[in-house]
Amino acid sequence: LTTIVSVIVALGLTVVTVTGIVMADSVAGDADTACEYIVVLGAKVNGTAPSRTLRERIDAAADYLKSHPDAIAVVSGGQGPDEGISEAQCMFNYLTAAGIDAARITMEDRATTTVEKMLDYAFNTPVDPLRSWDCVKQRCELIDRNLAYLANE
Repeated sequence: LTTIVSVIVALGLTVVTVTGIVMADSVAGDADTACEYIVVLGAKVNGTAPSRTLRERIDAAADYLKSHPDAIAVVSGGQGPDEGISEAQCMFNYLTAAGIDAARITMEDRATTTVEKMLDYAFNTPVDPLRSWDCVKQRCELIDRNLAYLANE
């Protein structure tokens, strides 16, 4: 039984490590194609302030929005029972304080899980802009790079 548990743990650690490497490799560098919209998924809010994880996401979004002045951000996240404001409102406040025009930020504050956020994104977005050809092409290229990386392992 100890051997079986050890093997399962080792396999789990291997999967997590390879996944982390693939993800890190995929996000390294700048995107080749500018997207019309970006979606920023929420994370824990401490009272009314973003958690470290959420702050890092918002900082990355702010950097992207500053370097792509035509891009629009969709900030997504509901309010948990121990949060003073919704994750979307927290991101909106942070981005506007960072100098991003409020007109460039769309809030989705109903979803409380990642699945709900992605379903809302898929079904309640404007026609085409969030699914522009350039954004789809960028995602396909990312998937191709990940598959090529995994094939070489």
